[in-house]
Amino acid sequence: MTLSERLIELRKASGFSLKHITNYLGMSISGYRKYEIGENDISTDKLEKIADLYGVSTDYLLGRDNAEPNTLEQFVKDYDMSDVEEAILKRYSLLPKSSREEFVNFLKASISDADSTNRDNQPIVDSSDSLKLRLFGTVDVPDEKLEEVISYASYVKNKSDDNQDG
Repeated sequence: MTLSERLIELRKASGFSLKHITNYLGMSISGYRKYEIGENDISTDKLEKIADLYGVSTDYLLGRDNAEPNTLEQFVKDYDMSDVEEAILKRYSLLPKSSREEFVNFLKASISDADSTNRDNQPIVDSSDSLKLRLFGTVDVPDEKLEEVISYASYVKNKSDDNQDG
């Protein structure tokens, strides 16, 4: 499969609009379309950003690694996530690395914040309740959903770190 074909396949699988992708890449729609039809070569910088956007390796984009990527859509399907959860994860994955690091630090601080209170100003003893309250606005969320969000945040951060090092 060619780079152009991979770009089209990943865009369709992700559900991202061309406008969303081109805003993320900081380029015009017509410029990106030329990537998809194979008319223009992609700079290393843009190739890396595209790989980060879709959570795949540059080798996968270039056809050097044919292993199917672990896409966000597959993750959402595997964990039976709601549309809201999927939207949160998509937006998180589009954040710049520094913002994702800030978010992960926020999650860590929230987990360790045992002195938080709920909406009735009752102390929350369990730090996971504090995180649920901050993320979802309620503590009435299954622990599994919270664990999935934290797990995915770590996955995206590690994937980003790997891409930065690579």
